Amino acid sequence: MNLQNTYTANTILSAGPDAQKTDHVCKAVLKSRWVLANILKGVIPEYADTPVHEIAETYIEPDQIELYLPVNGFPEQIQGLDKEDTAYLQTTVYYDVRLRALLPNRTKTQVYLYIDVEAQNAARESRLGYPLEKRAIYYMSRMISNQLQTVSRDTNYNVIQKVYSIWICMGDDIPKNMQQSITGFTIAKKDIYRKIDIPKKNYDLMSAVFIRLGHGETEEHLLGMLQTIFTDNAPPEERLKKLETEYGIPRTKEFNEEVSKMCTYSQFMLDRGEKEGLKKGLKTGLETGKYKTYYDLISDGTLTLKQAAEKCSLSPDEFQKKLIELKITEA
Repeated sequence: MNLQNTYTANTILSAGPDAQKTDHVCKAVLKSRWVLANILKGVIPEYADTPVHEIAETYIEPDQIELYLPVNGFPEQIQGLDKEDTAYLQTTVYYDVRLRALLPNRTKTQVYLYIDVEAQNAARESRLGYPLEKRAIYYMSRMISNQLQTVSRDTNYNVIQKVYSIWICMGDDIPKNMQQSITGFTIAKKDIYRKIDIPKKNYDLMSAVFIRLGHGETEEHLLGMLQTIFTDNAPPEERLKKLETEYGIPRTKEFNEEVSKMCTYSQFMLDRGEKEGLKKGLKTGLETGKYKTYYDLISDGTLTLKQAAEKCSLSPDEFQKKLIELKITEA
């Protein structure tokens, strides 16, 4: 495939160094049909036995493929469903990438999955203020309710089709023992008294998947691909080659651009982290030096504890706690 004629590679090659653009770049990469096809095959059981190229070229937004071919060529970037979900008397939900994908069910009945893919930089509950799992459940509930225009005595609940919410966690706050892992949550039947056969399709309507990235080599195919895109620090050309040879992602012009942007941003974050670390270290050092000076002046009788505390705009108790915090004195 001609490198100059393709979408998912140029995104790994061009982001300005600002945090807001990162969100845009992540979403642009995740709108690649080939990236999505790998994700769907990796975590959605319904696609486990389907080749990646078939998922990309046949099942992801098939109506869009029919609309654009053969006039404008194969649409590598998906169009996606409306990312803004506004419901009466409810909060507005903003999805990163939301799409419909046809199930390879080998029957004449067309069944779709509604899929939400989220790129998440913060994953730890202490940082977010809530468990990410609960947010995923809320998103899925909204995707279920959106399939019914109105609910009344005559509502046909048969129209409800399964939803997936897939969260790609790539931040630096993922606990080490959870990195490079994939966890799924589903609705499952439990026979409390007597075993009863109920078709799985009647209740298996919501599944959440959490993909937690890390650094270093991994044998898990999907983790390896996503880490190559989002967390690998290798040069753009090296990463693009790896994506093509190991993960079968065509090096289209658009994809080159998006992956290039991702690489540029990754380097920016590394540089910024180093600068912030130095700045923080300098600030801590200056603060420690200041309190150490006042501690020495108290020790030699030049200042009283109260006088030193006042110079730091603290009470004597607060001043002593600060000395302990900075390890200048022991509790």
